[in-house]
Amino acid sequence: MWPDSFPRLSTLSTLLENEREIGFETFRTVLSDRSLGEKGICRHEKGGEGIVTVFMIAVRNGGEEQGVRAEIVVGKPDEGGEKIVFEFGE
Repeated sequence: MWPDSFPRLSTLSTLLENEREIGFETFRTVLSDRSLGEKGICRHEKGGEGIVTVFMIAVRNGGEEQGVRAEIVVGKPDEGGEKIVFEFGE
């Protein structure tokens, strides 16, 4: 646990509480949040060393009907990095 883990978790909960259906786009939006500045859900630091977001991964286990789908975004999710999609069992 990092000292800022709980504020980040609280922000995540707030962003998701009114969502009726959570899909890949919702996760990408939420994981892009920078409302806490450099210590936001999407971690970034200006001109120094530290912890930063380097990729995002979201996985949907849709069971036998939909199979498993994973989306990986290389880099910060709000900077339009390469998206890699894996699908299994459809």
